Amino acid sequence: MCVSNFAGVPHEGYRLGLPEGGDWEEVLNTDAEEFGGSGVVNSRFGSRRRGPVDGHAVFRRAARSPLGACGCGRRRTSRSDTSRGRASGDHSGTRSR
Repeated sequence: MCVSNFAGVPHEGYRLGLPEGGDWEEVLNTDAEEFGGSGVVNSRFGSRRRGPVDGHAVFRRAARSPLGACGCGRRRTSRSDTSRGRASGDHSGTRSR
């Protein structure tokens, strides 16, 4: 998903409607300092919330950089977790000793 802000000022706490739940991350931000931007990036999104935003049932709060765009995607599970047939953090089926 791509989100742009064509205004010359950042927007803090922007409610970003997500097409589905789960863990999301920012994979590219044109305002990152490494690209010569001001550094308004989302190292992690705010907590996930339920409620209608832009026609979606789930949203997160995020900072939107001035005159910038970001690409967001679902966080991938690690290869070792998927090879065992379960998502990261899901330890159902394991027994404590």
